[in-house]
Amino acid sequence: DPDVQWSIYGDALARVNRWNKEASGAEREYFEIHKQAGLLPENLRGEITEPLSRKRSAKPPGPDKVLDDYVSDRLTRLYDRGVFGAFETPEAYNPRTGKFEKAIDPARQDSANRVLAKTKRAMNRWLSENPRASEDMADAQMQRFMAGRVDDEQAAELLEQFNNSASSALFPDPSTTGPTPPDLSAPVSAAEKQTTGKVTKFGWAEDPHLDSNSAKRIAAFSGQDGETAAKKGEDHPNLLKSGDLAVSPDIESELRSEGVEPGDFIRVKLADGTTRVTRWMDRTSDKLTGRWDFYTPDGNDPHDGAAVISFSKIPAPKQ
Repeated sequence: DPDVQWSIYGDALARVNRWNKEASGAEREYFEIHKQAGLLPENLRGEITEPLSRKRSAKPPGPDKVLDDYVSDRLTRLYDRGVFGAFETPEAYNPRTGKFEKAIDPARQDSANRVLAKTKRAMNRWLSENPRASEDMADAQMQRFMAGRVDDEQAAELLEQFNNSASSALFPDPSTTGPTPPDLSAPVSAAEKQTTGKVTKFGWAEDPHLDSNSAKRIAAFSGQDGETAAKKGEDHPNLLKSGDLAVSPDIESELRSEGVEPGDFIRVKLADGTTRVTRWMDRTSDKLTGRWDFYTPDGNDPHDGAAVISFSKIPAPKQ
């Protein structure tokens, strides 16, 4: 099952990055991770076992692996801070053990594992195509791949903090500090336009309403060049990308009244305080209302059904 593979891969990535050869039980953990990697397809196993073996042998990474290790470390830190989904519950008294303990929500952890795994796989492909990339370029690309899957604002803030200081104090031990909950009482800023509606998703292979254009990544605003490229099986900037937005006619009217044009980027705020950065590229059926429909080719959107409360136009993210 692909979802199970993504979950295993993400969990193994996090375990590799935390592994410390000096820690108690390090050897047992080393072989447990190798055993876990054996559950993965052959093309994924090396991405777990190779960096783990390198850490065990204490050999410095080669030039082509330094940036890969940098990316892996950052993604795992974001994962530990709950940016990919907070799966640790607050400490509560356990009458059976007589201690205050944290608990793990398995479903949320699996979801976080999948986001981590898919982001890392996308970064692996990008790194192989951009071997001379800088750390700043890698940061920008990570934010792009994470767009629509995580709390974009929190991820950007944490990456910026890590850029400004090498101090681990900026990333406290997740066993003692959880992610800061959103302030649900905070008012909508003047730059934001209040709205209504809900998050929906489209474009995955089993989508019962999948149309032929969406299947080819063609959007209402892809233009003739985009459509021609899609029909040739080529990529184009105006073809749908994961996280792109389609809206119903009533929402389109709201966007245009605020000066938002097709292809523009907007920040969408949800009722739980989560924000998502997206690019407006498509329309839904004329029969629908209140739809903020995100292009989700893997079918996995943790915010599906969430209420939308506001939006604001923003500059295009740096590439």
